[in-house]
Amino acid sequence: FRVAVKAGKVGAIRRLPNVAAILPVEKHQPDNLRTDPYTGASQAWTDTGFTGKGATIAIIDSGINYYHVDFGGAGYDAWQADDGLTKGNDFPTAKVVGGYDLAGDDYNADDENPIRQPDGDPLDCKDKSSEVDQHGTHVAGTAAGFGVTGDGKTYQGPYTTAAIKAAHLRIGPGTAPQAKLLAYRVFGC
Repeated sequence: FRVAVKAGKVGAIRRLPNVAAILPVEKHQPDNLRTDPYTGASQAWTDTGFTGKGATIAIIDSGINYYHVDFGGAGYDAWQADDGLTKGNDFPTAKVVGGYDLAGDDYNADDENPIRQPDGDPLDCKDKSSEVDQHGTHVAGTAAGFGVTGDGKTYQGPYTTAAIKAAHLRIGPGTAPQAKLLAYRVFGC
């Protein structure tokens, strides 16, 4: 089991009868920084030059925050200003080229009579937790995000192992960073 204690107490706990071992617990955070080297995508880009250019990937999930700089968007302030309900001039984008919200924010498949409120804007959920919990956006970034530089700008390439290592990215590129995306929102908040 896991317990949080002050460092000075570890020795006393270690000496208790029936304590076999005490090990540190590492804290992990989800990120998109190490995926490509782990999966071999960056080596494939280097070896083949295939980076998704000409491909389109449909993300069927909670929508895509197309304002995110990982997709070449205008960023957090623009996302905050969007009402999330109507397709405005910000969608489609050069990266997220189409899509549709088939569910609406309040859709819950567990309800006895779930009510869908579809609309033309597949923007990922804008409820209170959505600043840190946008599943479709994370999936889309893993599939085809451009990457985000250390200073918060959209990474423009090149997509090679050496360039990615040298770039000191905050968010690594997706597996097919030059692919286009379609966003189909099928989950409510």
